[in-house]
Amino acid sequence: MWMWFCAECSVGGLFSCEDDVVKAAFVNQQQKFRAFLEELSKTKLEVDPGSEASVKKYYDTMAKIRGR
Repeated sequence: MWMWFCAECSVGGLFSCEDDVVKAAFVNQQQKFRAFLEELSKTKLEVDPGSEASVKKYYDTMAKIRGR
């Protein structure tokens, strides 16, 4: 069986680095998570657990950041 080793991403196998679905999924999730954190850092959230309006505002803000 023919095998290779990619020095750039330290992965060996039968496919090129671009065909590594696990790496692609990880990179995609990291980009989404970093974008989420960037938007979250721009937002000031103060939540009063006893206030329904405050919790709803928090929920709406988080939904907006997540793109839902």
